[in-house]
Amino acid sequence: MKVRKWLCVVTALVMLLGVATLATACSDKKGDTVEVTWYSGRTALRTDDVKPGTKLTSWTPDREGFVFIGWYADQTCDTEFDFDKEIKSATAVYAGWRPEVLPQDTRLWYAIGGGAGTMKASNWQFATEAEKVGEEYKLDENGYATFTVKDGFEELILQKTDKTNVFTLELTLRPSDKFRIITGAYNSDWSGDKSKAEIGLGDFEGFEYAAGTNPNGGTEVTKEDKAYGEVKNDKGEVVFYGGMENGNYSTHMWNAWLADGKDGKYKFTVTVYPGYDRFNTIEWELVEALEPLKETHKMYFVGSIGEDPNSWYDPVASEGTPNYLTKGEDGVTWTGFLTITEDNFVSTWGEEQNGKAWIKVKNEISGNDYGVDGGMNNIPLTAGTWCVTYNSETNKTAYEKCDYYVVGTFYDNTAKAPVNFAVKADVTPALTGSGNTYTAQITVTDVSAIEGFTWLKDKNAVFAIKVVFGSSLGNKDWYGAPDNNSENVYLTAAGTYTVTLTLNGTSGSVTAVAVAA
Repeated sequence: MKVRKWLCVVTALVMLLGVATLATACSDKKGDTVEVTWYSGRTALRTDDVKPGTKLTSWTPDREGFVFIGWYADQTCDTEFDFDKEIKSATAVYAGWRPEVLPQDTRLWYAIGGGAGTMKASNWQFATEAEKVGEEYKLDENGYATFTVKDGFEELILQKTDKTNVFTLELTLRPSDKFRIITGAYNSDWSGDKSKAEIGLGDFEGFEYAAGTNPNGGTEVTKEDKAYGEVKNDKGEVVFYGGMENGNYSTHMWNAWLADGKDGKYKFTVTVYPGYDRFNTIEWELVEALEPLKETHKMYFVGSIGEDPNSWYDPVASEGTPNYLTKGEDGVTWTGFLTITEDNFVSTWGEEQNGKAWIKVKNEISGNDYGVDGGMNNIPLTAGTWCVTYNSETNKTAYEKCDYYVVGTFYDNTAKAPVNFAVKADVTPALTGSGNTYTAQITVTDVSAIEGFTWLKDKNAVFAIKVVFGSSLGNKDWYGAPDNNSENVYLTAAGTYTVTLTLNGTSGSVTAVAVAA
């Protein structure tokens, strides 16, 4: 019996060892690994089978006549491969190369952008123009277009150093500055043969992807191709940041913004690789820190509001008289009023744009302008007076047409909240009329017991009103009692009243007469 028991035990152990061995063999099968292929262009250098969750280790391949730059996550070598991420599925890694010997770069490089510092000189206009011989562009010995420099843009041109293909540029930057570095392009656009190359945030030394909010006022993003980037100093502080705009997925086309509180003079050392511009690099250093600007916004209207509505009018650039917006008590909301007539209507911009005035709000300090919701689209306005607001935290705009409204101690029964001398739809009635006389009929109740309106008791009143010319976004003109235009009109009894506004030039008076029951 004992022998039989031992045989059973031995048999069981053998079976268990067999199962363990089988499990080990199964775990080593290719189905439990993922394939990593290392490429040079379209040529596979090697293939590794790794377990899911593995982090790859960089290595250096060889290629005769070329210098290895690094490993990338895409074949165009725009995105550096992240060796800190765990491999969970089949992965391709691409080698970046540049020739050991490069020709002397004869292209003209310059910064383009807008802002409150040196970049204000650009405001996204091209700093150069291609030279022509007849109808043909003039090319140098390397086949690149040659350029002339526009007056006033000399400080945006990169300067050659004694090193091959290394240029420098010093800029005074403010947090409103947005920029990137490019070569000139044919015919004042960004296209054209060998002349096209752009150096953006992804070329900065120390560039990293960063999840978060579009710093120009967008939505939440993830750490993918649409992620936003940042460049930090040796203290770990973000100095430059930026991201995809206008469909520009490549980090070489991303504009760089200076971070808040990082005002200063910066020196940029740019190394370029003709024919291999995706490997261009920007080294940067802070030459001198500057005190932040005390005033960062000074907003005014631009658009089809000049003598020729078919031409974009900027009163500051034209040394005219700007129509400035006023900063509100909250410190971030700017409000302005603009009167549009048919003389401001565009007639040559295309059928959809004709018959309206088109405007934007511009920051005189930074040079940046903002259209619908702060975007690039112009704000369309018909005839009349409009209230336009701009929020400096979100860069968003809003606009509403102005009208005459009765305002005062109204109570919104739906929202269960007071509407204290402000315009609100379906609560504060609009007046009708023309010329110098406007009227409206209102029905009031005793609101003197409502919190915030108890001061009416000191006036022996149950309600108080004025008339404004404005909208829910803001009020341009206020009109009060006949003997004192700034004084409220007080109502001493609940009931229905006819409110009349009588205009007299730039002033006006308000009366309220009870309607017989």
